Amino acid sequence: MDDRSSKADFDHALSQYEKMLSKSGKSSSGDIALMSLGLLSAHYANPGKDYKKALGYFIRLEKEFPESPLVEEAKIWISVFQSFEKAKQVDIEIEEKKKGIGK
Repeated sequence: MDDRSSKADFDHALSQYEKMLSKSGKSSSGDIALMSLGLLSAHYANPGKDYKKALGYFIRLEKEFPESPLVEEAKIWISVFQSFEKAKQVDIEIEEKKKGIGK
């Protein structure tokens, strides 16, 4: 499978879950749609992966469906992605300090 067909497959799946989410309102299928959107957005094989978008879906799941059995998994993913963001910020700060030392 090449990147174009892979991207099309992920885009199609994301589109279908977005439709499911918009039709679900606050029903139980909304939490499933949000979890699926988060996982698809972060999937390693998704050429258009977007960790910030995935994080947003997991946060929405936690806030909009606090009683969902998927909340605990969403919280794990939230923690992982927030750790990624913190590590990225530390890397940026280290690079800035290196540039300052080299002057």
